Amino acid sequence: MKLINKKSSMKILAVCAIFAILLPSIDAFFTYPKFINALKKITEREAEQLATILMRSTITSTSPELTDTIFPEYFDEIASQCKLDHHFVKLKVYNPSGRSVYSTDPNDIGKIHEKSYFQNIIAKGNKFTHFIKRGKNFRSEELRSGDIIETYVPMMVGDEFIGAFEIYYDVTSEYNEFNGIRSRMMAIQFLIGATFFLIIFIISIRLESTKSKLGTLHQILEQNPSSILLINNHGRIEYANEQFLQLANISFNDIIGKDIYEVYGRTPDENKHIWDRITLSDNVEDCPASTVKTGNVSAFKSFVSKIKNAEGMTTHILATFNHHT
Repeated sequence: MKLINKKSSMKILAVCAIFAILLPSIDAFFTYPKFINALKKITEREAEQLATILMRSTITSTSPELTDTIFPEYFDEIASQCKLDHHFVKLKVYNPSGRSVYSTDPNDIGKIHEKSYFQNIIAKGNKFTHFIKRGKNFRSEELRSGDIIETYVPMMVGDEFIGAFEIYYDVTSEYNEFNGIRSRMMAIQFLIGATFFLIIFIISIRLESTKSKLGTLHQILEQNPSSILLINNHGRIEYANEQFLQLANISFNDIIGKDIYEVYGRTPDENKHIWDRITLSDNVEDCPASTVKTGNVSAFKSFVSKIKNAEGMTTHILATFNHHT
């Protein structure tokens, strides 16, 4: 029976280590990004609907030029009402060159958008959304204290880019709810991993203990002055100790798996008679199968007994030979 060794133990520990690394990696590289992307897409759709409403209230000509004077006097009221209805925290409007022509924060009006994605992505008619974790250096405490999704929606008249809306949404409650679920999932994953490691550790200790006991038993068999054979219930040899191999002048590989009677060279009738005697009795002393002449041995005094499993069925036969020279 091949038991766990040092190399196998290292493999098991390596599997546990991979398992411990894999679980948080799945969260970091799959679960978390998937959630953020889903949240961004939901928010982006909301921003697109809001931009459509605001654009209808702002653009009146077929080829307008966005300036800070194009907005009607009541636009602030529209923006305030939309803020209540659509739950955004800040709104900006840019002209095609990236200059801010409107903002719910008047300090932003007139500033130029300096990020490359404005001209490379938004000005080409594409939406752009990113997630900003709380703590970013916003002037507004409302933005600084929350988790924000910032979405840009281009304003297009036909194929012409005439400006863009920049809309900020506070998604702190959604993000906190996700983090709560995420923390519980991580705790469950950690518990599963720890349980798995503990089971492997206990099995390893028990196998090492069993290995030690079997090692002792093996030494007892190998160092026994009597010759010992273990034969399965089909008459095939499964084990022979060192004493038997030396006296029979045969190698381990040459005898293992062979029929017991191949070793003794008896006739089929003799074999049947001997096998019946062995299998019909629990213990047989001075079995004829043991009397052979090999090496310096001229006679054996033998004792053959049955090995039974928990159900009482014979699985092996143990033959012990004491030598008389």
